[in-house]
Amino acid sequence: MLDEDILALEGVGPSTAKKLISAGYPTVEAIAVSPPQEIMERTGLGFNT
Repeated sequence: MLDEDILALEGVGPSTAKKLISAGYPTVEAIAVSPPQEIMERTGLGFNT
């Protein structure tokens, strides 16, 4: 199940939300406290993804 708060983030759709959750970022808070480089490495997402 997708976290509706993650989907509320600008530029985050269902596919990106699933990648974030699968990589260990199930909440907006988890995303907010993580370094962007770490998120990119763990999810395969880039700045423009």
